[in-house]
Amino acid sequence: MDSDRLPTEQLAPQATKGINRAGMRPSWPALLTIFSLVCLAMAVLLPAYRDLVETQYELDCLRVKTTEAEAWIKANERLINDLPRDQVLAKRLARSQARWLPDNEVVVIDSTDDGPDSQLISVPHRLPPSRPDGPAVYLANIVTIPDVRRGMIVASAVAAMAAVSILLIRPAKRNGI
Repeated sequence: MDSDRLPTEQLAPQATKGINRAGMRPSWPALLTIFSLVCLAMAVLLPAYRDLVETQYELDCLRVKTTEAEAWIKANERLINDLPRDQVLAKRLARSQARWLPDNEVVVIDSTDDGPDSQLISVPHRLPPSRPDGPAVYLANIVTIPDVRRGMIVASAVAAMAAVSILLIRPAKRNGI
């Protein structure tokens, strides 16, 4: 007899109180267990995440420095290859590096002109990557403080013990009662 059963909408208001859409009542032990696991996961995983992000940032900075160093190496190799064929370049290099001036030449230096001496080798400067940011990094920076981390682990333990104690103290439900 299906007519004997009433849908939950037709039940008395006190019977439907606390029932969510899935038809289940929230369980305090389940909520405390979830809170405990979230606190423990944050205390354990966020510092490791911060270390990972910092290592990736350092790796990106080293890549930028390596790229810049490789550009300097290529520029120096071009300079060395062009030096035997270009006499003007050889004179400029001798004048800028060794302060060597030929006896039969007079060099007039204009103080307003940078001149070619400072531009014998030019390599574009690359900006370092920006520091990592975001909500996860912000939380990770907070959680890595020893007192905060210790507090989260204690909160996790207290919530787990509360969930267990509620489960142990709660009277067992019996069929028909």
